[in-house]
Amino acid sequence: MDERLLDRLNKIHEQIDDLKQKEFTYLKLAAHEKILFAKIYLSFENGSVEDRKQKAYMHPDWESFIEGFVHAETDYLEAKRLFELKMKAYDAEHLTLKSEIPTIKRQL
Repeated sequence: MDERLLDRLNKIHEQIDDLKQKEFTYLKLAAHEKILFAKIYLSFENGSVEDRKQKAYMHPDWESFIEGFVHAETDYLEAKRLFELKMKAYDAEHLTLKSEIPTIKRQL
C-alpha cells in the first residue's frame, strides 16, 4: 500500500478511537440526563408542576450537569465531523492513487 494511504489510514484509526471514547461519554451523559432531572424535580414536593420544573431547571446540580453535557455533545459532534472529513480525504487519496497506477504502469 502507498505510504500516503498508510499514513492517512493510521490517522483515521486514531480518530476512530477518539470518536469511540467521546461517543461513549456523550451517550452515558444522555442516558443520565432524565434520571438526574427526575431526582431534582422530585426533591421539590410543594408547588405546581411548572413551579417544580422551573426550580429543577434552576438547581445548581442541573446547571452544572447541562454545562458538562453540552461540552461532551460538542466534543462528540466535532470529533464525528473530523472523522468524516478524514474519511473523505482518505477516499480522495485512494481514488487519486488508483487513477495514477495505470499511468505509472504505462510509463514503465
